[in-house]
Parts: sequence; structure tokens; C-alpha cells
Amino acid sequence: MERTVIKTIVTALKSENPNVRRSAALAVGEEKITGAAPVLVSLLKDSQWKVRQAAAISLGKLEEERSGPFLMRLIGAKEENLRIRIIKILSQRAKSQAEVKAAIAEIWGTETAEKEVYLPVLRAAAWALSRIKRKQVIEPLVQILESGNAGHIVAALSGLAVMGESRAMEAMVQCLKHEQWQVRQAAAIALGKVNATEASERLIACYEDPHWEVRQEIVIALNNLKTEDGKSLFVKALKDERPEVRRAAAIALGNTRDETVIDTLVEVLEDKSWMVRKAALSSLGNLRAKGVKEKILERFSDEDEEVRQEAALAYGRCVPIRI
Repeated sequence: MERTVIKTIVTALKSENPNVRRSAALAVGEEKITGAAPVLVSLLKDSQWKVRQAAAISLGKLEEERSGPFLMRLIGAKEENLRIRIIKILSQRAKSQAEVKAAIAEIWGTETAEKEVYLPVLRAAAWALSRIKRKQVIEPLVQILESGNAGHIVAALSGLAVMGESRAMEAMVQCLKHEQWQVRQAAAIALGKVNATEASERLIACYEDPHWEVRQEIVIALNNLKTEDGKSLFVKALKDERPEVRRAAAIALGNTRDETVIDTLVEVLEDKSWMVRKAALSSLGNLRAKGVKEKILERFSDEDEEVRQEAALAYGRCVPIRI
């Protein structure tokens, strides 16, 4: 990148406009402008939370070691509880302000929840620290995957998943062959969450697992990965003996955005399980399958109320109003 452009970005970090500061902070991380790291550290105290969030994210992308103490102070962590604190923060999925306060109270205590603390900033700082403190946070979890203790392995897989740590993919893949099905299930979940697209073939190869919970999570993981080779497995999974797996497969086919699967989904409307029929209708709606609207109309008289409601929604999506 040209020096003039870098200089412009660094200057923008000190702009009076918070939107400019935020965009500049994101640009520093995206363009790997390591010389601007000290300014990013100062922005961790910015009056605007979105600027603090952007600064933390970029410090993580830069893997700026010197920012570690400042980020740790931001999330209220010490060396001895860093890994647990990071996982706890990243595991939070609060949405409403009340949920955010409850989440912060759980992490930091009730007193802190009454202050102006923003969960997105905590999440950004925790994610950044997981990259900067890899040896302290990530590597011990990867080592646990090889420990042989099933309970600890499941916990480690969950931690790696919430941190989005794809660099541990190979160790996760090996867990797909573990003797305990709960470990295999956790490995499939983790691979889907860390967007490990390279693992799609290995996931497909493990689909014949004797436990339906594992098969279900493999389908869901492939749905998240959105690789081309997952579609044939989704079609196969529609014949699974368990409705939970068939439901996951029907949802996944709708997310492929491939109109060639519409006829297959129409056949699924005859499935004996209401949850599978409902999922097929939802997918037909996602695909805007106007050509099979008569088949959707037939489900208006389905024996299950939830299926009837989904049929109405799907029909509305397939036949949009045009004036």
C-alpha cells in the first residue's frame, strides 16, 4: 500500500468524527498497518463503543502482543483466568439490552452491569486476545484434544469453536473418529462453527455414524460450510431414519439456493414427520419455488397446525404481491 494512503488512514484515526475513526481503525487491521497499533491501543478508551470495538478487532488481526495488557484490562481478566474469561464472553449470545446487562453481570458482576459496558466491545477484545495470546489460550486447548479425556475434549472443542479457531482444524478432524459419540458430535459442531471448509470431505466420510446426534451435526456443519459437495449428502440424509436428521437436511437444501433441489423438497412434503414437512416448506419458501405453489397449497390442510402455518408463509414468499 502506498505511504500516502497509510498516512491518510492513520490521520483518520484521530478524526473528530467517530464514524471516520471507526472505519480507519478497521482499515488498520484489514490492511495490516502495524505501525498504527499504538494509536489503536489509545482508541480502546474512545468515548464511542463502536470505535473501541473496531480498535480491538484490528489489534487482534495485527496480533499485536503489546496490546495484550490493555485488552485484558478491558475484559477484566488476569493471566490465571484469561482462557476461561475469553470463552465465557465469546459464548454469550445476548441480543436485547436486558440480556446484555444480564450477560455482563454474569461475566463481571452486577455492579459492572450498571455501568456503560458494551458486550460487543468485550467480545471483540476477547477475540483479539485469543489471537494475541495463542500460546496461552489456544495451544492448551489443542493439547487437550489429544488428552483422551472425553469430557475435557468436548469442553476444549466448544472453546475453540466460540473463538472461531480454524487453525486447530486438523486436531478437530481427528476427534471425528473418537470412541465417544459425544466427542464426535462436538467435533462436527466445532468444524461447522470455525468455517473449516477444508474439512467437508472428512465430515461427509463420517456421516454413517451410528449415533443420529452425530449425523445431525454433520449435516448442520456442512450447511454452515456451504461447500458444493455437501448437497449430495443432504439429499441422502433425507432418507435417514431419524426425523431430526431429515429436518436438518431439508433446511440445508433450502440454503443451497439451488433450484434443482425443488422437486426433491416437494417429495419431502409427504414425510411422516411434521417437523420435516415444515422444514421442507420453509426451504421451498426460501427458494421462491413458484412452480410448485399448488403442492404448497395442499399443505394448507395438513394435519399439523405448525405445518399449515409454514405453508401459508411459504406460499406468500413464492407468490409476492406486485402492483
